[in-house]
Amino acid sequence: MNDTPAKTAVESGKTPTPDTAGQSKEKKPGSTRTRVITAIVAISLLAPCFYFFSDTVFLPIFSAACSVAASFELMRCIGIHKNLAVAIPTYLLAVAMPICTRISKIQPTYLGFSFTVGFIYLFYLFACAVFSPTKLKINDLAILFVMEIYIIFGMSTVVLVRDINYGEYLFWLIFLSAWMTDAGGYFIGRLFGRHKLCEHISPKKTVEGALGGVLFSAITFVVYGFFAGLIFNLKPNYPFIILLSVAIAVVSELGDLIASLIKRHYGAKDFGKLLPGHGGIMDRFDSIFAVAPFIFLISSNIGTIYAFFSASTVSFDFFK
Repeated sequence: MNDTPAKTAVESGKTPTPDTAGQSKEKKPGSTRTRVITAIVAISLLAPCFYFFSDTVFLPIFSAACSVAASFELMRCIGIHKNLAVAIPTYLLAVAMPICTRISKIQPTYLGFSFTVGFIYLFYLFACAVFSPTKLKINDLAILFVMEIYIIFGMSTVVLVRDINYGEYLFWLIFLSAWMTDAGGYFIGRLFGRHKLCEHISPKKTVEGALGGVLFSAITFVVYGFFAGLIFNLKPNYPFIILLSVAIAVVSELGDLIASLIKRHYGAKDFGKLLPGHGGIMDRFDSIFAVAPFIFLISSNIGTIYAFFSASTVSFDFFK
């Protein structure tokens, strides 16, 4: 078994493979159709489960499964997925954190536990680099640690958002905002994309696509707020909803670019092929990892935000 890490695109002397997950006008026939069909099937399966079972063990298990799948794809991209000394602890951490998030009802306890586990994992990776320098490069393990924190804590925060006040309404926005921003960027970019956004990271993403993602996010938030108000007898705070939608769209697009940066560093086109037209779990959930913690931080600090803007007539609660 060869556990030697794969060389990065730069180290191997090859030109990094362009990230084609962005807004491209040069697509194979049927690629958009495949992308849409996969999205429809996934939403049809997930939406009922989220609606009926998000307060049960389903959500932590779903988050853990996504964390494990994304962790595998990341390690495969880096080239260390066959090294069991690294892979097994990483998978265990990916499973444990989302589940422990639901079990731990007291936030300080969860934060203390998270810090302890994260430090132990970091120290363990350092030890692996010290005792296996020929098989495990320190820069690869550093990328692994940073991205694992990003992945695991991102999916764990999905559970945290569901368990806070109004969480049964707010946690939907994690997925709606991330995926509708991506959809807006993809379709608007294909139709109107002219100016490159971050060509050195993702050559086919455009400024027009990014603005389209913001627009789709804002529309999605307003529509969701309207129907949530009707169905759940709540009064949406539209000024805050629009401001939040813009901020989250930007965070979502940055999350996408972070994943693209890793792929480009290692010369990979996609992290996987599990989801036809989309790539792997990392490709589909890269924005979720960024959006979920952001929504949690905003939602859990509403009082602070409201106090900061106390001179304004705008109330910084999603629902009044």
